[in-house]
Amino acid sequence: MFDFDYPKVRRSLGQAALHDSYPAWLVDRRGVIYAANLMAFWLWDALRPGEPIKPDTLLGNSIFNVVADNIERIPIDQNIEFYTKRSATVKRLYAAAKLPLYTPFIAAMKADPRLAQLYENALPTIDRKWEYPLRILHPKKRTSPELMERQVTNFRLEGDEGVLAVYVPTPTTLPVIEAHYSLLVTTHSGERVYR
Repeated sequence: MFDFDYPKVRRSLGQAALHDSYPAWLVDRRGVIYAANLMAFWLWDALRPGEPIKPDTLLGNSIFNVVADNIERIPIDQNIEFYTKRSATVKRLYAAAKLPLYTPFIAAMKADPRLAQLYENALPTIDRKWEYPLRILHPKKRTSPELMERQVTNFRLEGDEGVLAVYVPTPTTLPVIEAHYSLLVTTHSGERVYR
């Protein structure tokens, strides 16, 4: 998952990013989530109305499997770069370890002919795989044609301790993020970072 070209940050900055109002999470070298903020739970549809937050809906899961679980929310035509770069990373990780951790993502990619082609054609060594746009449907408005746009940047934590992924909204998506952040903070008044 780590190339020397990934931008590097201190672990303290990674921890600070988890307190931001933008979705963010920390993953280990295999891509398993070990910390996430409230907005990451919201973005990846891991919150249920009227229920307390269940950390294990994200924590301990592979980021690739979270993507596979949300594939219907990530239109292919608007996310070719996203799918190509995620595929390149999985291909490299799977080739190195052959862990079953990646098989749900691989199966989801191969289940759709267009995604299968993107997966098969993805080179494990792709340029600038640490950043890409993500256009995703709102977690609660899956039938809406309006996509939320984000610029995703993955930072390598110093000491090779994993990766910080930050999902910065574009100006058109920012009002949606601000409204939901305010709502979530009042609804879930406890801790906003989960480990």
